[in-house]
Amino acid sequence: MSDKTIPNAMDIAENVARIIFESSYRDKMWDERVQDLLLFGSTLTGESFKPTDEQKEPDIDILVIHTLHGLTEYGMFMKYDEEKSEAILDPEADITRQRYDPVCVLEEMGSVFGADNFKVWNLIHDGNMLYEGMIDQMPLLRNGNFYGGVVKLPLVGEVRIPVQRYDYFTEGFKHLTGYIDKAFDEKVASTFTVNRVRRFLEEQGMPIEPTLDLIAMHKAMLEPGKAEDQRKLALQQSGDPTFWNSILCSGRLYNKSTGKFDTRLDDKYPGGAELFRPD
Repeated sequence: MSDKTIPNAMDIAENVARIIFESSYRDKMWDERVQDLLLFGSTLTGESFKPTDEQKEPDIDILVIHTLHGLTEYGMFMKYDEEKSEAILDPEADITRQRYDPVCVLEEMGSVFGADNFKVWNLIHDGNMLYEGMIDQMPLLRNGNFYGGVVKLPLVGEVRIPVQRYDYFTEGFKHLTGYIDKAFDEKVASTFTVNRVRRFLEEQGMPIEPTLDLIAMHKAMLEPGKAEDQRKLALQQSGDPTFWNSILCSGRLYNKSTGKFDTRLDDKYPGGAELFRPD
């Protein structure tokens, strides 16, 4: 075990979990959401599950238990097979030695505005929903060569733009869109889960990577009689056959009532860890 530690690692882990549950996408009809967060590894037990030669900078290990479509691909490692012209399981991958970029995992958690940050951005921003709303209200924002005023736009709400004089329409239009872009960033993009986590960690003087080490697992893999093929693949991509069972048994789930990682996995997913016990 490395003698390096992250100061206040448990406090940071608890705050990251709180932010994820507050900010991530939730679909009540289809129950698509981050279901649970399991803390394991050195932050919780002082013991790292990484191979000795892989233990570099200290990090906070969290297993994301989910029912989000976008996170499914982050549960295993694939590679492109040129002969089959498709992605196949990478037989040489080892979950104990490699991880997905935590920024990508957080991106796939979306926000309260939608499951896909890029679609939200494209629809609202690049799709011109904001600009069309602005143009519709142009009489409120332009008086001759003076540009500015108050406009109400979808999702962003009320935007106050200082009135300034411009000789050319292109300059005035750029003045208006500059404030609208800023309002979008502040009221929409800033709420994306990845951006809220990034902002919190930056306040601690830490980047997302390598501070966070995130693994994704679909909830069905912890339920007897479900996702049996996926469990086999997960075990196949573990160089240490005890890895999954060990972290599931020793880890603790985040308790939204207490704000602590204080709940055993089996208390919520009876028999879930046993499903990953090596033969």
